[in-house]
Parts: sequence; C-alpha cells; structure tokens
Amino acid sequence: MSGPYVETGPGDTGQQRRVEAGARRLRPVRLGMLAVILLASIGAGVADHLVHRAPPAPAPAVPFSSIAPAGVESTAWYCDGGMSAASASAATTISLVNTTSAEVSGTMTAVADTGRTKTMGIDIPARSQSVESPGLLVGGTFVATTVNLSGGGVLVSESVAGPLGWSETACSRSTSPEWYFASGSTIDGNTIALSLYNPTSTDAVVDLTFVTPSGITQPQPFEGIVVAPGALQVERIDAYVQDATSVSSVVQARTGAVVASELEIESDSGVRGVSVRLGVATLFSTWSLPNSRDLPSGATSITVFNPTDETDRVQVLVHPQASPSARFTNTIGPRSAWVFDTSAQTRIPLGLPFLATIRVVRGPGVVVDRTTHGPSSLGAPQFGAVSGLSVGPALPAASIALVPGPGNSAHPVVPGAQASVLNVVNPGKVTLHATVSALSGGGPVVLGRITVPPGGSLTGCITARTSCARFSALTLDALRALERAPLVVSSDGPVLVLEDLSPAADDGVVSLAGAGAPAP
Repeated sequence: MSGPYVETGPGDTGQQRRVEAGARRLRPVRLGMLAVILLASIGAGVADHLVHRAPPAPAPAVPFSSIAPAGVESTAWYCDGGMSAASASAATTISLVNTTSAEVSGTMTAVADTGRTKTMGIDIPARSQSVESPGLLVGGTFVATTVNLSGGGVLVSESVAGPLGWSETACSRSTSPEWYFASGSTIDGNTIALSLYNPTSTDAVVDLTFVTPSGITQPQPFEGIVVAPGALQVERIDAYVQDATSVSSVVQARTGAVVASELEIESDSGVRGVSVRLGVATLFSTWSLPNSRDLPSGATSITVFNPTDETDRVQVLVHPQASPSARFTNTIGPRSAWVFDTSAQTRIPLGLPFLATIRVVRGPGVVVDRTTHGPSSLGAPQFGAVSGLSVGPALPAASIALVPGPGNSAHPVVPGAQASVLNVVNPGKVTLHATVSALSGGGPVVLGRITVPPGGSLTGCITARTSCARFSALTLDALRALERAPLVVSSDGPVLVLEDLSPAADDGVVSLAGAGAPAP
C-alpha cells in the first residue's frame, strides 16, 4: 500500500396523551426518598447492609445498529428524527446497503407525526445501496420508518438534509426503555426536536428529563407522554428548556419501549448546520473520538454525560498527531455533564488532528458526544455533532465494520456528497491489521491494507485531497466512482470505524460510525 497516513496512538394516532402525575414511574430521586423511609422503618442494622451493598451488574450491551447475518429469516430496522417534506430543513432519506450476493426484499412503512401511515414494497439488489424517501409517502412534519426485510445482511441508516446542512445517523434494530443524549444547545435560536417512535403493539409511557448547567429539569409537558402502538411523537425541547448552553437528555419509559432520536438545528452568526442522532441505549466506560480538530476561529467540545445516581471519575486522553499526549481528569456528579472545551486547552495544538479516548476510571459509565463549530468563513455546514464510538461488549465480534455511502450515485444526500475520510480505531491491546474495501456490484474493491497500533487510530483519505494520502494508488477516476460507495473494514481484531463526509466546513462536522457486520 502506498502513501503515508495520519496516525495517532497509543492507548397509536399521532395524537399525544398524558397520564396523571400520580401514575408516574418512580425516578431515581423518588426512589431514593422511598428508600430512606423504608430503611428508617426496618432498622439500622439492615439499613447498613443495604447502604454498603454493591450495585447490580450492568445489563449486557446490545449492538443496536449491527448487521444481522445473511441467513436469518427476517430483520427489522427503525429510524426516526428526520422531517418529511423534501423542502424541509432536515428532509429524510433512508439508505439500505445489501452486503450479500442475492437481492433482499421487504417492506418500508412510513409513519408521520400526524398519524398517517403507508407501507410500500422494496427490493435491494445484491451488493448495492438503495435510497428511499419515506416522508414523501405520508407528509406531515416529521417521519419515522420501519424497514422489514426477508433476510439479513442489510444495513439501514438515515440522513437528513436541508438549506442549513446535512447529517447522518444509524437506525436501530431494537427498541429500548431508556435512551440518552449527551449534548445539545438551545442558545442563539438553536432548536432541538426529540422523536419518540413506538413500532411495538403496546402503549409506551415516557418521561423526559434534561440536564443543563442550571441543574435538572423535568417540564410537566414532558411527563407521562403516551406513545401509542405504531405512533410517532415529536417533542420540541427548546420551547421549554430555553437558553441553555448545554442540554443533555434522558428518555425513560415507565412502560413499553421506543426508539428515540434527536434533531438539532443551528443557524447563528453565519454558522449553520443540522445534527440527527440516534440515542444511546447503553452506558459505556470507554469511548473514542478520532480525527477531532480545533479550528482557528472555531470551537470543538466533547460532552461527557453521567445520567446515573452515582459519581463518575473520568479521564480524557488526547493524542495529537506528532505531538505529546495530554491527559485531562474530572469528577462528574450524578445526573450531570462535563462539557470539555478542547479548543480552550493549550495542551491541544490548534489545527492538529487528535484522537480522544474517554475512560471511566471509577463509576457506572457515561455517554459521549463531540460537537464541532467551524468558522463562518468556511463552507456549510459549519456545525455538527456526533456520538462517540463506544468500546465494550457491543463491539462487532467478527471484527468487520461497514459504513454506507452518503446516498448513491443517482440520489446523493446533498449535491456533491461523498465519503471524505475514513478513521479506523484499534481499541485493543495488540496491533490490528485491517483491509479497507469499497462495496460494489461486482464485489469488494480493495482500497488498501493498514496497520493500527494498540489503542491508536489511523486516518486515510478516500477522496483526492492534499491534507492526507489516499488509501491506495487507485487512479482519480476510479476513486470518483467509489466516493459514495459503502466502505467495509475487515480486521484481525475488534475494530471501530468513523467516516467523515463532505461537503462540510471540516472533517468531523458530518460523520457516521460504522456498524458491526458478521463474517461472510
């Protein structure tokens, strides 16, 4: 393989209903009060035993966006967070990547926030990516989608795009009673819309909690939200949680389960952008954010959110390219967030790409996001946010990760959309050897073979750029044909992948994490 690499290391109806406050599910704070009363009534000896009891073991992590094996009988995917109309500020497209050598058929059901629903048949050719626009089927303002497939081997993801910019996120193969969002902001006209989609056959009753620099808030309109079977509810967070520089969100279902996504839109002082993110359903103790960068006249921050009743002790290890590493440590109290402004740190060189590894030294786990603001002098979008790459049991056991292209050649997400940079992270303790390929109709096209040090990352350009080398010596014409192709990373160990996309002000403004895939 030719060319150098940037390397860092080591290390229902749609109508909303509410339930009475007296029927609320007990939150952690209320549970704590109940525990005090209970302990006082049963004696100090037992109280002492309960206070010192070890916390229960966390539930096993679930790879919500992993690709099912090709041989399974059927699979289902759920997407929400985007808007319906093609002219909307965040119009939705759904990308379906078939990694198998046979056509996969199924149905796509679109659900509007008005309650209208429509189902259509879909066919995804072998080794190809299809693009659908569910919002055009049902109208409304927001849309959610269920994709049911007669088999596996297919990855489903979601994009949103509009005049202010674009964004991509994963869809989910499962519902959950809890979802977390680390970052968000409602200052300077920023808007946040939280979508709650219930693709199940039973009601879900949901409470929303928000953590801001001013403390914890639970606005009454967001308590006891009933999401009927098959319904999509969208809550405008910025209408109630106002002028907050940081908003971390918790979705908690008293009964049932949902799929939750957030859409944040920013347009202020020339800085524009959108961010759609599937929530995080599991806390992790280790997170990775490769190829981050502090731009002159811009701002980059990492938000570490602790939604639990316990305290977390957290370290952020920053490995800049060709520069000494730096370690930052903080204690994050219960139900609070640490917004780590990397742009304000003198130990992080301005303009230099870096790998950030976030580790919980002590505590139950956290959720991590990165927010990027580029200067208004650069091309839009200048704003974007992405969830970190979680490290833990949800790693793809087969050590294969796939990222879809930003639309296909006939239907790009936005004009000129393309994969720009691929970041490969080695979360393990031994050197990782990987092959990077582009998925095409004739089979995978090898772009290059790479070696990534333990705990490190490697970044390679897919497009022709001067800032870093391409993954191979392919001609420019060949690269242009592959710039919207899904990319596959196959390795001899657990691997994490984050793809940076353009057009954007800089790498990392629009990013999408790879999904774990089974071995062929």
